[in-house]
Amino acid sequence: MTPTALVTGAGSGLGRGFALALARRGYHLLLAGRDESRLRAVAGEIEPVSTASIYRVDLGERVARAEFIDAILAQGQAPRLLVNNAAVMPAGDFMQRSPAELQAAFAVNLLAPAELTLRLCAAPSPPQGVIFVLSTAARFPQPYNSLYCASKSGLRALAETLQVEFTGKTRICLAYPPLTATPMTENLNAGRWPVSKADPLVVAERIVAAYESGQDEVAWFNWEMLPSLLYRFAPRLLRWILKGQRGALQAVFN
Repeated sequence: MTPTALVTGAGSGLGRGFALALARRGYHLLLAGRDESRLRAVAGEIEPVSTASIYRVDLGERVARAEFIDAILAQGQAPRLLVNNAAVMPAGDFMQRSPAELQAAFAVNLLAPAELTLRLCAAPSPPQGVIFVLSTAARFPQPYNSLYCASKSGLRALAETLQVEFTGKTRICLAYPPLTATPMTENLNAGRWPVSKADPLVVAERIVAAYESGQDEVAWFNWEMLPSLLYRFAPRLLRWILKGQRGALQAVFN
């Protein structure tokens, strides 16, 4: 029987990368996203090696999200693999963020993957695995990226908790991709810290390969790990450094 994988945010960036990597491994893809034309384009890329079904859905909308999950479960069983990838990043000064942006950040980045995982894993035949796409923003505070940071930190706590709760049932894999070239990050201004952005196809391939090899956590040991380690062992020092770099950080995210 052909295994099925559900990928959220599948129309571009890492989501597209996950779809292509899983298609090469023989999965039938359930592609979810807000832009139907992009989803159809990804489905077309998959056609030479596998098949795909598309679901246009805004995971930030509670009713639409529930109806989408109903449609997935109506197929008779949950997908073998769930990739919680969809995310939004309304960066910039916190006081300039709108209530709609605040709602979207937590709905898409935290509530949607939580509800998808809850309902699919409650099915009679739950997924064998769930990949949570996290971020180094979940490991240390990023001024002027507060909503993304807070929502991804919550998602990290959920995923780490489920790694214990789901032991022997559904395998939970935590992925911490590096700064990746996606539509979400294209407007980030590197400022005084010019850094390259990773290829989303390469990043997704590595995460899928690591998951299939049995790894439960995937991370890149690069410059992004430095503030993570500093925050772990000397959080007050990192906050002091960040305060001294407020102007530069504001330029990155505005």
